[in-house]
Order: sequence, then C-alpha cells, then structure tokens
Amino acid sequence: MNMEDLQEEIDALIAIFPDTVSVSQENGVYTIHAALKPEQCADIEEGFVEGEIEFILDKMYLSENSIRKISFSRSRGLGLETIQEITSKLYDQVAHYEPPLLFQLISTAEDLVRDIRIPTLPCSICLCDFDETNPFMKTKCFHIFHHECFAMWYAVKVEDYNREKLAQKKTGSTSKIEHKGCWCPVCRKTVDISDIQSFSNLVQNKLKEYKQLLHNKQIEASRRQEEWQASLESKSAEDEEGENVLFVADAHRTLDFFSD
Repeated sequence: MNMEDLQEEIDALIAIFPDTVSVSQENGVYTIHAALKPEQCADIEEGFVEGEIEFILDKMYLSENSIRKISFSRSRGLGLETIQEITSKLYDQVAHYEPPLLFQLISTAEDLVRDIRIPTLPCSICLCDFDETNPFMKTKCFHIFHHECFAMWYAVKVEDYNREKLAQKKTGSTSKIEHKGCWCPVCRKTVDISDIQSFSNLVQNKLKEYKQLLHNKQIEASRRQEEWQASLESKSAEDEEGENVLFVADAHRTLDFFSD
C-alpha cells in the first residue's frame, strides 16, 4: 500500500461519512476524527451516549499496518472503563487485519456505541451508576441524570431564581441574575423546559418538597431567634438583679461603717 492508496481510502471514507468524519494532515501525519452521534442508534430516543473518536496514523500504517493512536477526543455518557474497552477492541482489529481498515474501525466503533443502552458514566448529581430500574434523562446539551436527581435540582434552581427575582423587586435592586431558571450542573447551559416534560409531575412534587423545606427552615430560624432573644433578656434580668444585690450589700457595709 502506498500514499496514493491511503489518499483513496481517506477520500472514500469522507464520501461514506460526509457529516461525521473529518481529516487533517501535517508533515505526513494524518488525524481522522469520527463523530459517533446518537442519531446512529437504532432508536434515537434511546441514544444516551455519544463521542468523537480520533485515529492518528503515519507511514507506519502503510508499511507495518500500525496506527499510532486511537482515542476518544470527546465523549458523553461513556465511562473510562467503557472507553478503554472500545479502544482495545479497535486495536485488536488493527493487529489482525491489513489496510484499508479505517472504514471497518469506524463502523465497529459505531456498533459498539449503538449497543450501549445505559450510560456507563455515573450521574453527575448523586454520583451513582445508572440502571434500568431507576429512570434517567438527558438534556439538550447531552448530559445525563436520574429523574429523581434532576427533578430536585430543577426545583431548587427555579425556586431560588424566583425568590431572588422577588427580592430584587422588593428592594429595587437592578443587579443582574446570572442564570434564569434552571441550568445544567455540568456545563451551566440553560435547561429547556422540554427536557423535563416526561417527568414534570415529579418536578412539581420536588418543588413542593423544597418549598416546604424552606418554610420549615424559616420556622426553625425564627424559633432559634426567639430563644436567643429570650436568653439575652433572661441574662439581662439576672445581671440587673445581681447589680441590685451588690448595691444593697454596699449600702449595708456603708451603714455599718458609720455605725461603728
């Protein structure tokens, strides 16, 4: 295989994957990026993982059937162990087959990602793994969370925003609030309302829970304030009584002195 054969393989690759493959070349080193998008899954709604895999190859690919490096330059929903398993399988193919094999490597990566129905990266809020028994969701920015976790996050952020906005209105403050409503805890992009439509009832329940929690905290803070105030008043009364006792004692000593 020579350089012309490699260029033909790359041209064919771009023709087959016009929207997902890009190639750059510098000093005889080729870098090939292949996007593994959720649209390539059998069911788009079940596509909870995506990524971009990178192949770096040079003249060794032609002479010794070797690829310098295979790695994920970006991934969502894929844990480190899963990424290592995928790249290991791709390296095995490189060791057992001869060029041209870039199309085969990309197709294999797509198949491996397509078979992953549950994210192998833990939830960024609770840091627990995903499983089939605990519903999870993905945002428009493609970050994945448990329904329960994100519902509480959404409720807290929306309620805090509303309270801050109300406080500004009462005080006449014009300072800018950094985020409107809820934002992604990973990338801080604003969360679309459509992201929570499938579990909106859960969000409303969490919102009620959070409001009740804030109410209970306010009651507790008021109770402690009253106790503290009562303690101050009690201490003040004790100090005043002590001062009266000392005054009487001093008066008696003075009278005793003059009596003598």
